[in-house]
Amino acid sequence: MADLPSLVSHIRESAPLPGVALLSYRAHVKDIVTLMGSFLGGKNFSKNPMLADLTVAMLEEGTKHRSREAIREALSAMGATIAFTCGGDRVGFRATFLREHAPEVIEILAEQLQKPKCDAKILATVKEREIGSLKLAHDDTRYRAEERLSQILYPKEHPNFETSTKDKISAVAAINQQAVRDFHRSWGRGAFLMAAVGAISHEELAALVEKNFSTWRSSILLPKGTPPANRSDKKIREIITVEDKASVDFMMGAPIGINCLHPDFFALYLGLQVLGGGGFNNRLTQSVRERKGLTYHVRAGLGGMDDCVDGHWYAYGSFAPAILSRGERVMEDEIKKFVSYGVTAAELAMKKESIAGSYIISLSTTGGFAGRILSFAEEGRPLTHINEFPEIIKKLTLTEVNRAIGTYLYPKYAVSVAAGSVK
Repeated sequence: MADLPSLVSHIRESAPLPGVALLSYRAHVKDIVTLMGSFLGGKNFSKNPMLADLTVAMLEEGTKHRSREAIREALSAMGATIAFTCGGDRVGFRATFLREHAPEVIEILAEQLQKPKCDAKILATVKEREIGSLKLAHDDTRYRAEERLSQILYPKEHPNFETSTKDKISAVAAINQQAVRDFHRSWGRGAFLMAAVGAISHEELAALVEKNFSTWRSSILLPKGTPPANRSDKKIREIITVEDKASVDFMMGAPIGINCLHPDFFALYLGLQVLGGGGFNNRLTQSVRERKGLTYHVRAGLGGMDDCVDGHWYAYGSFAPAILSRGERVMEDEIKKFVSYGVTAAELAMKKESIAGSYIISLSTTGGFAGRILSFAEEGRPLTHINEFPEIIKKLTLTEVNRAIGTYLYPKYAVSVAAGSVK
């Protein structure tokens, strides 16, 4: 693809229908198109923590006009795919197809979103499948550690609070056909975003969106506020015993009280990448894995910041049960040193280059570029942010990064949770 300024200057924007924003880039790739989108209707809009998930799952189980098998056969014949996701505030979708099949694929996508069949027998099967997945999750040590960490860091009303698997299973059992139908009726146009990249014109896409979504009602949903996170002036440590596990998953973290739009976000993000970001060139990997040989899996970062919600910092490690205490101690000592002394100029320069390079590479595919456009639109950022992100990272100073680390990381009062074959 072209350089960043050229990419952004060629992104087209329009509102083909009230409550629908379409953004597209016509890429010089042969035939391929990726269309991604989202709208309000996720987990945060229901008192039942599993209703949104099940409603989204039903989108793939057939429509009022086509069976699940008929949809799969049609997509397979075209070499196309459609998938749905359920987040906190938003329901998402992704479709990949050849340009010649755009009319058929968008017609199927619109039909799935607007006219799911919601058959009682199919719902029963989906519920059974979901309960099976939850039972597996209950036996997953990392899942259990992350689940419990969220429950300590956030109040129950907060979107980052993770309902226990036991309560989720009960919630799934309580869902009936009418509940799914009623929740689906809350969806519609309004805060509906679409981003497309590929071998198709904006005008053709806009016409297809207008044709296929013109009868979709207006959504009754509005973004919701969130309560503050739980803050503690003392250290909290919990153990979750999960029998017959070869390793223990250890999580620690604390709320930071800011979201991804805060002026300090990028400096803190960059600092945590130095502490425990991807790859081997970070503090925790070098200390806990390379020098001490305690684990293959250790990292740190920011979490709980979807939908522009105030989040938390976290650090994660996986250890053999016999060396859990030592692993915890080494991680905590490294984080305390990190907060006390900050990052070095060499570490900062290396991580800046890595982040900028990974970002540019992520824009090299139709899916990667469409995903970036959509995520920035969901956050309410201008499209120019696609150009500006690498420069924002490059311009951050050592002083700014170390000030953010000292302001938001408090390992002394961090919450710690270990899950595995320990007592």
